Amino acid sequence: MSDGDVNFFYNPFTRAKVELPDLPQGYNRFRVMTFTAPPTSSDCAVFGVNPLFDEIVCISTIVRGEGSWNVYIFHNNVPMFPSPCNPVFCNGLLYCLGRDGKLGVFDGEEGKWTVLEKPEKAPFDSVYENFLMKCEEDIMSFFVGKEGFKRGARISVLRLDRLKMEWQEIKELGDKMLFLSDSTCLSATSHIPGMENKIYFPKLPRLHGRYGVFYSLATNILRSRCDVKLLSQEPSSLRRCILAYSGGVSLAAIISFSCGLLTPSIAWAGDESTNDQGYKGEGVIEAVKSLFDPNEKTKSGKVLPKAYLSSARELVKTLRESLKENPKDNPKFRRNADAAKESIREYLGGWRGKQTMGESYVMIEKAIRSLASFYSKAGPSAPLPDEVKSEILNELNRAEEYL
Repeated sequence: MSDGDVNFFYNPFTRAKVELPDLPQGYNRFRVMTFTAPPTSSDCAVFGVNPLFDEIVCISTIVRGEGSWNVYIFHNNVPMFPSPCNPVFCNGLLYCLGRDGKLGVFDGEEGKWTVLEKPEKAPFDSVYENFLMKCEEDIMSFFVGKEGFKRGARISVLRLDRLKMEWQEIKELGDKMLFLSDSTCLSATSHIPGMENKIYFPKLPRLHGRYGVFYSLATNILRSRCDVKLLSQEPSSLRRCILAYSGGVSLAAIISFSCGLLTPSIAWAGDESTNDQGYKGEGVIEAVKSLFDPNEKTKSGKVLPKAYLSSARELVKTLRESLKENPKDNPKFRRNADAAKESIREYLGGWRGKQTMGESYVMIEKAIRSLASFYSKAGPSAPLPDEVKSEILNELNRAEEYL
């Protein structure tokens, strides 16, 4: 756990607390952490990982009994941005999963970090989130598709073949049930019928209210406990209605029904007639088309994916705010810097190498490389000079002109 600048272990049952030594100034925040044994064990080693874009990674380690941290800064031999998921310690090596499915390996004995040539990136065009875990003797990864944790989303489960060093998709977990989150992942054998062969995730209030979600490998469906509870309580006629809707009822028909537009004279695009409530049919249809159109026309007139524009705009906004923040206001400065790092991570994870996005992509890439170049030379805790800030802000402003 972390409380400001202090990292520590905490047992919620006994309320015992084991504090870790302070990190050197400027190295006090980790994106992910893991440890190899219970903190009361003399074999307990702690690892903290903090990536700086996709070119540099900072790894800090400490073994129980040591009075200070060992801090390493590595330049990636292959570009890789580690995911914010839990690293895995296996056979004396620390494995970190990249957003694209690559693996970075840290050897604490030799103090070496390597991005492996194999496995190559996972066979997915776009990934919303991914996870890494050790299940018995297997290293496994999990990739949530670009739909995110919406109902019906697909999740791919992969096992690392350590002889061929490639990801292999698996279709079933047997009697295992897995529990995944950014901070920890674990597996257990199910002793309750119906809980096996499933992956369970934490509560996602924004999407599923107060209910958790689970993914069944038997049906390849992501469900909320809310879905199961409500369906079991509804009369059979309503359940049939829900199933009919999921089976392919037209979305336009449902919208029309909700808006009171199911009349003999439906207004189509281009028809200037209005319904009894005074709404123009063209306006309704165009609004619906705009809502579900995956693309958007930018200020410069270029048509780009909405997902790209959203990610790029968020990066420009958060990075600009972090550059303009006063470093002396440490809490606020740190919050803005963390938000900027998260935006960069999301952007690189989804859009790295997509030069077809045009001028905005070029300028954002220049801004990110300017930051990476400075920190690779000056160190991750060095303050940005005004001239570097000015250069990056100019690149962000130019990117914004094309968004």
